[in-house]
Amino acid sequence: MATQGLLSIVKNNQVHIKVICGWNGYCIPELKEKISSLTPEIVHQHALDIVGGSDRLVTQYAKDKCIFEETDFEPKQGENYFEHFNNPTFNPRWDHGTSDYTEVLVL
Repeated sequence: MATQGLLSIVKNNQVHIKVICGWNGYCIPELKEKISSLTPEIVHQHALDIVGGSDRLVTQYAKDKCIFEETDFEPKQGENYFEHFNNPTFNPRWDHGTSDYTEVLVL
């Protein structure tokens, strides 16, 4: 079962935050509805609440800044997370950049 999910928050034609789910991606529409603040920490907490405490959850808020729960995972510079941050539909968990559930919230 495919469960990748991606939510990108775009403001002034720039990606501000990306939430990348390694599972329960079908919760992305619910997360999009629930977001009430643009601080990365609050967005990440909402994502944890909705996705269910995923250990595969990354909230990226700059090319080189991420909040993540995976204990054996850390995005490294030069990887997809940093190279494709400004592409709101690119899922950096995969080299081909796709996600089963992708939403873009434009403010």
